[in-house]
Amino acid sequence: KKSNTVDQILGLATGSEEDKIAFYQNFTLDFPVKEISSKTVKSMVNGVPAAFFIKNDTIYNVIPGSLPSHVLFKKHIKRNEL
Repeated sequence: KKSNTVDQILGLATGSEEDKIAFYQNFTLDFPVKEISSKTVKSMVNGVPAAFFIKNDTIYNVIPGSLPSHVLFKKHIKRNEL
């Protein structure tokens, strides 16, 4: 978001309360996180982490594996521009 690559970031997370505590002890986020069930995560993606490129309420691309830097993400989107 700081690089003006995207308008908004929303994290989707699942896990136990212990997982949540461990995560927030190691990371500081500057975007909201919505907790969802592991069943919902499994219905959306085959593995995590995954980044979704959403435009006008439509998922255009899912990028699996490690989350891309803003530089690689911009190149990926330009290559697959809508």
